[in-house]
Amino acid sequence: VVLTRHAVEEADNANVQARDIEHAIRSAALAVVQGAKVRLEGGTDIDGDGLVVVVREIQSGLKVITLW
Repeated sequence: VVLTRHAVEEADNANVQARDIEHAIRSAALAVVQGAKVRLEGGTDIDGDGLVVVVREIQSGLKVITLW
């Protein structure tokens, strides 16, 4: 998983680590397609707190655009 600069800033502000983002991606219950982006909803971080992640598929995997 690759994070954009914006996603890194949002993760820092929310005290979210890479493992939290990966957990939220894997545990997401809903994927909402928004053009080239996909909003993954219903996932949680390692502690069970809700975390929405917006990703875009790239050749090497997923690029995280933002999160909240």
